[in-house]
Amino acid sequence: MDLRRQSVYAESLTCHLYCVNCIGLQGNILEDETAIDILSSSKVLSEDISAKQETATATEREIDATRNGYKPVAMHSSMLFFCISDLANIEPMYQYSLTWFINLYLQVTIVIVIVVFISIQ
Repeated sequence: MDLRRQSVYAESLTCHLYCVNCIGLQGNILEDETAIDILSSSKVLSEDISAKQETATATEREIDATRNGYKPVAMHSSMLFFCISDLANIEPMYQYSLTWFINLYLQVTIVIVIVVFISIQ
């Protein structure tokens, strides 16, 4: 958000200089040293913001790719969890060993996450 504010500030300052010079209050914009300095610093700031935006876009793509790698694990884990939790509806004896199934689910999930993490690297 800070980059956006800096960009808007630089744009508004540049527009202000342009307007002041267009209506003739300052004369020729090419002769105004302050205007040239501000335009130069705005250009440097714009290039810096563009570079940071490219880095942010690349990071966002990397995060999306990593997140999409976990989707199959999440889908299978949720199916396994709900199948196990519905066992008590099928047969009441399963409700007493639901803790065992939950522990099994957690162990399998941990192993799957480790395998996916190793395969990503």
